[in-house]
Amino acid sequence: MNNAEATKMTAPHPSIHAKILAAAVEQFAVDGFEGANMDAIARRAGVAKPTIYNHFRDKSALYLASIEYMLGRNRATIASPSFASLPAGKGILKVALELTWLFGRDDDMLMFCKMCIAGNERFQTAADVFLRNGPWRGTDEIASLLRVWHERGELRIDRPSFAARQLSELCKADIFDARLFGGPAMATEEECRFTASEAARTFLARYARHER
Repeated sequence: MNNAEATKMTAPHPSIHAKILAAAVEQFAVDGFEGANMDAIARRAGVAKPTIYNHFRDKSALYLASIEYMLGRNRATIASPSFASLPAGKGILKVALELTWLFGRDDDMLMFCKMCIAGNERFQTAADVFLRNGPWRGTDEIASLLRVWHERGELRIDRPSFAARQLSELCKADIFDARLFGGPAMATEEECRFTASEAARTFLARYARHER
């Protein structure tokens, strides 16, 4: 057997890897870190338990990887590069709609956020992973879109990273804090659309380039 054949046989299969991560996100969101077990994750993923250990050394490693996976999936929809081809007004509204849907209706993100905030020393690494792959990288990717619209002359933004954080905070109004602290389980679609529309209007009132 040559090296290429050996690698093909032992390397983790990407689709199985993704299935395990998707199942882990769902299981951890339901049961938390302590309550979730590898048998349940294996059943949900439709794989044998030893297969999970071919991809992840233990439950802690799977937990951290599932946080990265979930947040990467979220970022792909919130700050899609395709939005850059839109006029700034439409693009900002698209970003705002994705953000309000995430803050108002995504149960997986909410539960992981709660787990990371409420964690202790055991979960400090998880909180760091969440912060780096969620708010920080999300800010960077939204800021990249804002720079495109700034360079096209549609927005006037001197500090795009700060502006990206502003937009994100505007999209939490009335729909996120209550969920985070045990209020209504989910915002309605109408509430999300309203918050997104108002966030985009407020943001554009501040940053849209107005001809004199």
